[in-house]
Amino acid sequence: MHNRPLWWYVCFSFHFSPCLAVFRFVAVKVEIEPPKGWFDILDSKYTNLVRVANPSTSGTAYNLITCMISLFGGDEDLAFLYLKKLDRSIDMYTRSGSAGGKSVAIGEIPVAIGYAHDMVKLKAEGANVIITVPEEGTGFEIASMSLIKNGPDPVNAKKLYDWILTEEAQGIIAGWYVIPVSKIAPKHPLSFSMDEIKTVHQDYVWDAENKERLLDRWTREIGAGL
Repeated sequence: MHNRPLWWYVCFSFHFSPCLAVFRFVAVKVEIEPPKGWFDILDSKYTNLVRVANPSTSGTAYNLITCMISLFGGDEDLAFLYLKKLDRSIDMYTRSGSAGGKSVAIGEIPVAIGYAHDMVKLKAEGANVIITVPEEGTGFEIASMSLIKNGPDPVNAKKLYDWILTEEAQGIIAGWYVIPVSKIAPKHPLSFSMDEIKTVHQDYVWDAENKERLLDRWTREIGAGL
């Protein structure tokens, strides 16, 4: 490890968090079954009962757009058809990706879409929630850490990086309710393991290159009426 060149350390991921739905049984006196996947929440019984962020202000919600494109095999038209149908179920587009889950936790809305670590944190704090990983597959984010080649302090930067890869540091990361990608990291008792989650193919370079265009399309076709 210590003998590897500096550039080897660039973009080593240290945690993973899927995008998913959360449900609270007694939130607003609504008798509905917890959704199992993305297509469940298109049902009319979920009309105005789902909360998610606005992709123009939230990376979490932009991940939902790219997740749908991946889920439909790269077909953007089908993905946006899904998002238009989903719009019927949405009661509010929030500014923050974590806001929907917080609304579920206090009983304002029965269903929200957001990242797993935000939902697990709510559950760890006592919220009466069920967290569902969509059965069709889910998008995700991967947090990473990078060292810049020929940076100003490579020795201490490399020490920090090597420490991040230790069991001690990975245990701290697991305590943030995320899913560490390292096999030496402990699993948080309320979180998920990698083998419990079906993910879609996610191309982060493509997602970044097409973000402005996709957000413009979402605003024109869905967000303009908000």
